Amino acid sequence: MLELPITERTFGGALFEQAARQPDRDFLVFDDLRFSYSEALLQSRRVAAGLLSKGVQKGDHVAVLMNNHPDMVWVLFAIGIVGAVAVPLNTAAKGDLLAYFLKHSRSTTLVVDEDLVPSVLDQAPQIRSVVLHGVGGAAGMTLPEDGRSWWRLEAMVQSIGQTLPDNAARFCDPQLVLYTSGTTGPSKGAICSHAQEQTGGLIMAEQLRYTPDDVLYTCLPLFHANALRVTLTAALWSGASVALARRFSASNFWSDIRRYRATEFNALGAMANILMQAPASAQDADHHLRICNIVPAFPNDKRVEFEKRFGTKVTSLYGSTEMNCPLYATEDTPASKWPTCGRVVPPYEMRVVDDDDIELPPGQIGEWLIRSTEPWHAFQGYLDMPAETVAAWRNGWFHSGDRGYVDEQGYWYFSDRKKETVRRRGENISSYEVELSICKHPAVLEAAVVPVASELGEDDVMVFIVLRDGHELSEVELVTFCQDRMAAFMVPRFVRFIDHLPKTPSEKVEKYLLKRRAEGMRAELWDREAVLGRKRARA
Repeated sequence: MLELPITERTFGGALFEQAARQPDRDFLVFDDLRFSYSEALLQSRRVAAGLLSKGVQKGDHVAVLMNNHPDMVWVLFAIGIVGAVAVPLNTAAKGDLLAYFLKHSRSTTLVVDEDLVPSVLDQAPQIRSVVLHGVGGAAGMTLPEDGRSWWRLEAMVQSIGQTLPDNAARFCDPQLVLYTSGTTGPSKGAICSHAQEQTGGLIMAEQLRYTPDDVLYTCLPLFHANALRVTLTAALWSGASVALARRFSASNFWSDIRRYRATEFNALGAMANILMQAPASAQDADHHLRICNIVPAFPNDKRVEFEKRFGTKVTSLYGSTEMNCPLYATEDTPASKWPTCGRVVPPYEMRVVDDDDIELPPGQIGEWLIRSTEPWHAFQGYLDMPAETVAAWRNGWFHSGDRGYVDEQGYWYFSDRKKETVRRRGENISSYEVELSICKHPAVLEAAVVPVASELGEDDVMVFIVLRDGHELSEVELVTFCQDRMAAFMVPRFVRFIDHLPKTPSEKVEKYLLKRRAEGMRAELWDREAVLGRKRARA
C-alpha cells in the first residue's frame, strides 16, 4: 500500500511511485492485452507529451468521450500528468445534454472515439482541438476543416521522441470535473482535486483490504466515479491489477472473472440481480473471487443466497461524486446488520437531519449530511455554480440529498432520495433534463418524471404528460421522439397522459402524489417494453 502524505497524492505521482516499486507487475489487463506498471507509465507519459505538443497546458479542461479501453486509461493519466483537468463524459449523452456538457465544462480540447464524434460541436466553439481515437481498426473518418485542430491519437503519440514529461500537478489542483445528475436544474460539474480522488482510492483499498495480489475486475464505464475510484484508483494505491471489460455482459461475466483470475468485482444492484436470475451452473463458484462489492446493499436473504451460490463474500458501501465513500460494509460487518451501507470511516463525519438541518435521533429517517475533519477530502464546488455550491454546503455540511437512518451501533441504512433523480441501472437520471427534452415536442404542454420500482432493482423512468389543447400524441410517438434526443437509459419506460399535474399553491408539481398514483396503477400503465418488446425498446 502506498503511504504518501496528502501533499504528494496526485494521479500521476502515484503511478510514478508504483512503476518504480513494481515495474513488471500487471497494472491493466484488457482482452488479450497486458500492461505492466512501467508500461502504463510509459504509455501515459507519451500521451501527455502528445497533448503538450498540441497546446494543452496545465489547468486546461479536456473533455474525454471514450468507451472503456486502455487508451482511455492512458488519456486520463496523461491529463493528470500534464496538470490539466479531465472531464469524462457519458458516452450515451447526445443532443442538448451533450452540447451542455461540452460548453459548460469549459473544455478546450476533446478526446473522442471516432464513432462518437458529436454532431453538436458547433455549439461548443471554445473547443479548439479534437483528438480522435480510432475504433475497431476502421480506416478512419476524414478530418473536418472547421477551424479547429484535428489530430489522431495514435499518430500524435507515435511522433513523440524520448523527452517525456514528469508530473506537473499539485495535490490541490483539480483532477476531474465529474457531472452529477441535475435535480431541480441542469447537471452540475463537481470539481474534484487530485488529493480527493487519490485519498478516496487509498481509503477504498484500505477498507476492502486490497493487496498487490488482487485482480480488480470492472465492467462499469470509466466515465463514472465508481470504476475510477473503486477500481482504477484503488488498484493504483494498493498495487493491485485492473481487469477492464468493455461493458457489462451477463453471458460473458463469469467467463471474464475466471479468465482474468479476478479476486474482486464491483456490481450495481441491477447487475447482481441479473446474475442471480441466470440459471444455476456447476461453475458458479469456480473462480478466484474473495469479495464482491454490490451497491446498493443487498437485503440479507439475497446476500446469503448470493454468497452461497457464488462462493464469495459480499461487501457494500455508500458514496457520492462530491464526497467519495464515507460508509463501508466490509467482510467483518455482522450478518444481522444487512442491508446496511456500513459504518462511517475517518476522517468523515455524518448526521441524519430533518428539513431544518436539526439532527435526528437514531432510527429516524432524514437527510444524510457529510463532512470531513481533514482538508482535501471533499469536492471543491460545482463548476460555475456558486449558488448551488453554497446551498450544498449549508451550515458547514454537505447535503447529500439521500435519506435514511443510523442505528444505535452506528450502522447506516439507506431509505430513498430526496433529490428529484431516477436511479436506473447505475445511472442517475435528471428528471429535469428528461422533462426539458420531452417538453420540446409541439404537442406537449407539461411533463413530470417520477421513478417507478424496477423488477431488476433500482428504478425505471415514468412520465406523466399533459397535452396542449387540440393536440394528439401516442405513447409510441413520444418514445420515438425521446429515443432520437436523449440517451437510451433516460427514455421513459412508462407513459401516462393526464389532464393536469397536481401542484402546490406555489405551482410546484407534487411529484410524491404522482409517484403514489403510478405505484397504485402499475398494471395499467403503458409499458414500452411490453408494447415494443424489450430488445427494441432498449435500442
